[in-house]
Amino acid sequence: MRYARPVTLATLLLVVQAGCRTAGVDNLARQAPVAVKPQIDAQTLLTEHNRNAERIEKISARPSLTVSTGRRSGGANGYLALERPRNFRLEVNSTAGAVADIGSNDEKFWFWTKDNQEKKVFYCDYDESGKTPLSPATLQPEWIVEALGLRVISDSEAAGCKVTQGKEPDTLVLTHRPVRAGGDTVTRVTILSASTHRVKEHQLFAGDAKTLIARAVIEDYLKVPDGSHPDETVYLPKKMKLEWMADRHNPLNLGVNFAQGSTKVNEEFPADRYAALFVEDPRQGYERENLAAGIKPQQSQGPTTLRETLPAPPTGVKLGVPEPAPLGVDGAMRTELDPVALSATRTSLRDDLLGPALPTAPEPSFAKPEVSSGWRASNSSFERY
Repeated sequence: MRYARPVTLATLLLVVQAGCRTAGVDNLARQAPVAVKPQIDAQTLLTEHNRNAERIEKISARPSLTVSTGRRSGGANGYLALERPRNFRLEVNSTAGAVADIGSNDEKFWFWTKDNQEKKVFYCDYDESGKTPLSPATLQPEWIVEALGLRVISDSEAAGCKVTQGKEPDTLVLTHRPVRAGGDTVTRVTILSASTHRVKEHQLFAGDAKTLIARAVIEDYLKVPDGSHPDETVYLPKKMKLEWMADRHNPLNLGVNFAQGSTKVNEEFPADRYAALFVEDPRQGYERENLAAGIKPQQSQGPTTLRETLPAPPTGVKLGVPEPAPLGVDGAMRTELDPVALSATRTSLRDDLLGPALPTAPEPSFAKPEVSSGWRASNSSFERY
C-alpha cells in the first residue's frame, strides 16, 4: 500500500468502566436491553447528505489549523478553495509566509512543505477517470473533500451498504462494500446521527476491515448561505479533525476550524487570482517527484466467474461416428471428404489459384492413408476469468 512519506508529514508540523452494583439486587434480574435493528435503509439515510453535497459547487474559506504529530503540535492560518470537479487548494501560512501547499486540478494533485528535508514537491497525475494508483489514505485532496461531506454517494453504492446501530447513543453505522482503490482494497465506514442524519465520522479501513488507515471526525456543523440561492443555506463542518495513520509511530492529525464570516459557498472567486488559484506554483530549490513512479497502472477487472464445459457422456453409452451436417447449413463444418464449393464460373480451385498441375506418377494403392473420421475427444474442464 502506497502512503505519503512520513518525513513529509513531520515537516508540516515543524513549520507551524466499572459499573455500580446496587446492594441487594440480583444482577440476573437486570438483563441488558436487546439492540433494536434500525428500520431505515442506506438510501433514505443518505438522502439529506447527498442533497446538501450536490448543492455545493464552490467553497472559499480561511480556517484556523492545528497540526500535530507525535508529541509536537503547532497552529497556523489557512486558505481553502474548492471548485468541482477536482479543483482544490489548501495553503498553510505563518507570520513568515507560505509554509505548506496541497492542491489539485483536472490533471494532477500535489503537496509541498517549505522545510521538508528532501527538498521536493510531491505530485501525482490523474488518469482519465480522475483516479490515481495511490492509496486513498495518501495525503491528497480527495480524502479532505470527502471529509468535508462533499462526496455524493450513488444509489448503487448505497444499496451495497449495511446499516447497523452504533455503539454510541444517537448513531447509525453505514459499512460500505469493499472496493478496489489505488491498487488496494479499502472499506469505508460512515457514522451518522440517528436523529439528524448528518455525518459524524468518516473511517477508512484496509482490506481486512480491521486496520484503520484514515479518519475524519466532525464535531459541529456550520450553516452557510448558498451564494447562488441567497434565501437558502447549506451545511459544512464547523470543526473537524483529520487523522492519517500511515505511520503508526508518527500519525498526522490536522484540526480545521471554519469561521462563519470567512466561509463562502457558491460565490465567485476573485477574478485577479482565479487564473493561478488551482495551478502548482514553481518552488525554487525544490525537486519535483512523481509519487506514482514505479507503480504499474491498475487494469480494471470484472468479477471472477467460473464457466464449465458439458460433462463427459455417462459410462456404458456407445457413440457412433458423427455425421457432418449438410453443407449450406449455418454453423456446419466441412469434413475432409466434402469438396470445396466452387462458383458457377470457377471450374477448378487448383487451376485458379496455383495454375495447371504438374504431371506426377500415380500413387500406389497401398500408400494411400485411411480416411479419418474427424472425431476429436473432448474433456470436461474449468476456465477461470
